[in-house]
Amino acid sequence: MKRRGSVLILTLVIIMSLAGLTLDLSNQSGLSLALCGFSRDAFLARQAARAGVQVAMERLASDTDKEVDSLDEQWVDFGSLPLPDGLPDGIEVRGRILDESGKLNLNTLLNEKGEIDEKMKARLVRLFRALDIDEEKTAPILDWLDSDDIERMNGAESYYYQGLDGPHACSNGPFMTAGQMSLVKGMGEPLSGKDVRDYVTVYGDGKVNINTASTEVLQSLSDKFDLRIAEAIIEHRKTSVFQIPEDLKKIPGMDDTVFSGVSSWVTVRSSAFSIEMEGACSGVTSAVRAVVQREKDGLRLIYWRVQ
Repeated sequence: MKRRGSVLILTLVIIMSLAGLTLDLSNQSGLSLALCGFSRDAFLARQAARAGVQVAMERLASDTDKEVDSLDEQWVDFGSLPLPDGLPDGIEVRGRILDESGKLNLNTLLNEKGEIDEKMKARLVRLFRALDIDEEKTAPILDWLDSDDIERMNGAESYYYQGLDGPHACSNGPFMTAGQMSLVKGMGEPLSGKDVRDYVTVYGDGKVNINTASTEVLQSLSDKFDLRIAEAIIEHRKTSVFQIPEDLKKIPGMDDTVFSGVSSWVTVRSSAFSIEMEGACSGVTSAVRAVVQREKDGLRLIYWRVQ
């Protein structure tokens, strides 16, 4: 009887072990299936975002008048217009197109010698004032751009950046990508409730499109461009697109002297656009940010980042 009892106990132990092994394999299989499903959904979301960028580029390429760009064109409403039919069930795509030429190009603050241009610096200061941001916050941007390692008051050079949790060097030169702006002290967070990165760029020919620029960017052009003139420009755009830069003279208070002071900095044509797209599949999302530059033979992709 003792021998039979021992055999029975041994049998039960084996059965329990096999049951535990089976359950463990079942759990592992379930986890593997879940991971496979997540990978599939992430792939589909990423491809959907990529497809959205292609559709956005086609929208920009279809523009028949590439000499004048305004907020009355189809690309402005891209995010609110339905994307082409044929997307698989459960997949969504949303995004927008932004005109980079409606912003202040930070790289224009450097002159040909790699030094800070005082006139362009004044434009950055005016922009910060228009945004109700303390002008001392411009110091880290200027330190990032200039070639020396001398830290301005309230600025930041490599010594500061090397002490961060994610250390990196100060560029001491022009911005290469929009992503670099987030590395600058204070630029990765809203200032006075506004994100400076919505008003500055590192792409394009450096000229500001008066048909698409915000009131804040318009005020940065000249100390003669106060809020009244900037708002008058915005109001004029609601009924009439500026066809040439000289059309600015139609604005009350805009005489030849004021216009000549900004004529080399303004345009009615956009040279670069950013595209922000997000694809979603079964709750999994993937975002793509791209920048395209307009050239004589079409659009050229110059920046691509998957988030």
